[in-house]
Amino acid sequence: MRLQKEHANKIVNIEHSSVVVIPAGEFSQGDMLILFNNRDEFGTIQSEVPNSYRSGYAQKASMIEFPPRCIVNAVFIDADTVVFMRGLA
Repeated sequence: MRLQKEHANKIVNIEHSSVVVIPAGEFSQGDMLILFNNRDEFGTIQSEVPNSYRSGYAQKASMIEFPPRCIVNAVFIDADTVVFMRGLA
């Protein structure tokens, strides 16, 4: 599933795809995504945004795994920087 600007500031229910792609240049400062893995299997978020980080980690992270029934929030600091916060799992 490839996300688009229309997904910003909404809950995105992931039911049929194991990989969610966040493209570069699609989102802007202040945009947020709430991703819910509504599957019985782990999923993967693949970020094409140049500066992608997991909250609390200094290293860039272009791939983030998220467990079944898990929520991941993505907050765009600007068009080239996104921070992912994964629910406890």
